[in-house]
Amino acid sequence: MNHVAIIGNMTREAEHSQTSSGRSVCKLGIAVNERWKNREGNQQEIVTYINVTVWGAQADTCAKHLGKGSKVAVEGKLRLNEWETKDGQKRKDMYVQADRVEFLSHSKSDERAAGQGDYDEDSNLPF
Repeated sequence: MNHVAIIGNMTREAEHSQTSSGRSVCKLGIAVNERWKNREGNQQEIVTYINVTVWGAQADTCAKHLGKGSKVAVEGKLRLNEWETKDGQKRKDMYVQADRVEFLSHSKSDERAAGQGDYDEDSNLPF
């Protein structure tokens, strides 16, 4: 089973583009914080940085409404990206290919305050 569910805050602005075939893609950077107390009672924390890729209409919505600091829940699949640099070195990185992105906060609050954009305050989700 390949299923990932994370909740975190965006670390940068969404990177929105289109493929050569015209399909929308949005790349997000998310930080997930894990906190606990050690045996001595001291607070400990690990921050994990995760790259997320969103496709299609959902990518357009993410780009329009999300920004650095937005809190999001993401469900998707873990993917491996492999490539070779110009000097022949092999590189790999893992990312989450999102099936679903839920907005838990809205960092582009100036749009909402100014009454711009389509934002449904009852559902806390842009449509």
